[in-house]
Amino acid sequence: MKRWPGRSEATLRQRAASGLAAVAIALGAVGCEGCSPTYVLRGAWEEARILARREPIADVLDGGGLTVEQRRRLALVPEVRRYASDVLGFDVGDAYASYAEVPPGALVWVVSAAEKTRLRARTWWFPIVGSVPYKGFFDAAEARALAARLEGEGWDTWVRPTQAFSTLGWFDDPVLSSWLARDRVDLADLVLHELVHRDLWIEGEAPFNESFATFVAGRATIDFFERRGRASPADEGTPAFRDRETVAAREAWQTTLEAASRLEQSVAALSRLYDAGERDEIGAAEVLRRRAVILRQLDPTGRTNNAVILARRDYLRDLAGFECALAAREGSFSQRLRQIAARARAASDPWSTLPQCSGSG
Repeated sequence: MKRWPGRSEATLRQRAASGLAAVAIALGAVGCEGCSPTYVLRGAWEEARILARREPIADVLDGGGLTVEQRRRLALVPEVRRYASDVLGFDVGDAYASYAEVPPGALVWVVSAAEKTRLRARTWWFPIVGSVPYKGFFDAAEARALAARLEGEGWDTWVRPTQAFSTLGWFDDPVLSSWLARDRVDLADLVLHELVHRDLWIEGEAPFNESFATFVAGRATIDFFERRGRASPADEGTPAFRDRETVAAREAWQTTLEAASRLEQSVAALSRLYDAGERDEIGAAEVLRRRAVILRQLDPTGRTNNAVILARRDYLRDLAGFECALAAREGSFSQRLRQIAARARAASDPWSTLPQCSGSG
C-alpha cells in the first residue's frame, strides 16, 4: 500500500513521555547543542545494548519465559503490525517484530524546561530530528543534574520517566519487556503511536509530530479492535469479551480528548495572564500568584508548572482540530489519515492545515 509522506506523569495511559528522547541520544547526538562526548557515547552504548538483546517475537512466544498474560499481550503485537501495514499503509519494516528484555521501570529519563512567566519551552537541536523541547538520558542522576542547573538559571523543569521511544525507522525497534505491564489496549496504542513516527516526522515540528501520533494511535486503536472483534478469532473468548476491548479503546480516547480540552483551557488562561504581565498591567509577583491558582485548578497537587504544561500539550495539542480534519476528508479511514499527513508534510506550518472548528485550540 501507499506509504505515508515523509521519512520515516507520563500521560494519560502513561503516553505523554514516549517521545524521541532516545533518538536524540542515540542518533542525533553528534553535533547536537549542549551534548558532551560522554553523553554521545553513553547514548550509543545503551541503544546498542538494547538492539543486541532483540529476539524474534515468534521465538519468544515459543519459549517458556513469559506468563500467560504476558504471552497474550505480546501475541497481539504482530496483529497490530499487520493492521498498521495492511490497513493504514504504514511502512513498518521490521519494527516491533522483535522483543528485548530490559530492566523494569524507566528506560529513559526526559528533561523538559520552560520560562516561568511565558509559555515558551527550552529546546535542544539534534541532527535528523531537528529542534525538540526535551532531552533524554539513560541515567536518572544525569537528568536531574541538568534539571537542577536549569532551575538555577530560572527555568521551570520537569523530569519524567519513559519506557518507550522510536528511532524513526533508522533501526528496527523492539518491543520492550517493560511494555508487557500495560493492558492490551494501551499496548496497541503505544505500538501504533511509535509506528506513526516511522512514517511521518517533520523536522523541527515535535509538538505536531507527537500530537498527530497521539491522534492517529487513539483513533486507529479503536479501529483495530473493532475490526478484530468482527473477525472473531476463536481463541479470544465470547463476543462480549472481545467487545470490552473496543469499548475500552473508545473510552480511553474520550478520556484523552477531555484531558486535552482541560489543558487547552489552562493554556488559554495562562496565556492571558502572561500577556498582561508583559504589558505591565500587573506586576511579576502578582503574575506568579495568579499562575499558582490556575495551575492548582488543573493539578491540586501543586506539582504542575509551565514545563509540565508544555510537555503534556506536545502530545495533546489541537486534537479537536485533527478530529475535524478527519471528518472533513473523504474516503476510507486510512485514506483520510494519509490526506491529513500529506497536507501537513507539504506545509511550512503543519498546524495551519487543521481546520478551525468548535473545540479546536
